Amino acid sequence: MSLDFPFCGPVWPVRARSGDSVSCRGNGLAGCVRLRQTLQRISDSRDRSLSAVQSSLFAENEMGPKPRVHVANPRHVRNRLQGLLDEMRAAERWPWEGALLELYRDVVPPQLYARLSDAEEAARWRADIEAEAARLDSVV
Repeated sequence: MSLDFPFCGPVWPVRARSGDSVSCRGNGLAGCVRLRQTLQRISDSRDRSLSAVQSSLFAENEMGPKPRVHVANPRHVRNRLQGLLDEMRAAERWPWEGALLELYRDVVPPQLYARLSDAEEAARWRADIEAEAARLDSVV
């Protein structure tokens, strides 16, 4: 059952942790303010205790900070570049059309070059793939 009071709107009697019933019934504005402060304190203490429990569940402090950037395995990057280059070398014309052609010619290789830590190795891969791309472009 909801009660309307002129100073604080609908109010329900609330049972606090100590077991006392908290209500602003008959106390006017001062009672409503005290009720809201009491409810806020209860809510704040519950939030603090829950956050302490949750952080200990995941043990973030013991595990250390999480890495913010994914570091690709260079062997996987080289395998992907080699597969792309092999597919281009085996083809007499571009093996892809439309959006896939744009993806494998313009998007994927630069992303893979950027994941290699050695700039010279990335330059060698870039030269090989660009040479094959030029060959395939001339066939069209």
